[in-house]
Amino acid sequence: MFENIGKNIKFYRKAKGMTQDQLAEAVGFSTQSLKQIESSSNLTSLENFASICKALDIPADFLLLEEDKKFRVAAVAQMMERLAKLDDSEFNSIAKSIEMIYFYKAFGIKPDDE
Repeated sequence: MFENIGKNIKFYRKAKGMTQDQLAEAVGFSTQSLKQIESSSNLTSLENFASICKALDIPADFLLLEEDKKFRVAAVAQMMERLAKLDDSEFNSIAKSIEMIYFYKAFGIKPDDE
């Protein structure tokens, strides 16, 4: 898991168009320290981790997730934005379907059990 953190920091730093120097300056430590964190050769403190999240403007879980989950979370976030733009009728229909799937998967409750 820890090797993913460094990769994810690098991914989001580049996605934000930041250099290692810029991110290191934003969080208050040396570029060399950031290079070690991104290469997973050095872990960082929780305080520095929080500072990196703040500088990249992303939630901590984005840095903790494995790559596959990270992209899935981003895709779901985009879907949620689209859902918010639907009219009430369309939104309610989709929300009900999602709830049914969730309750079936989480609790084994089938729509017929209602």
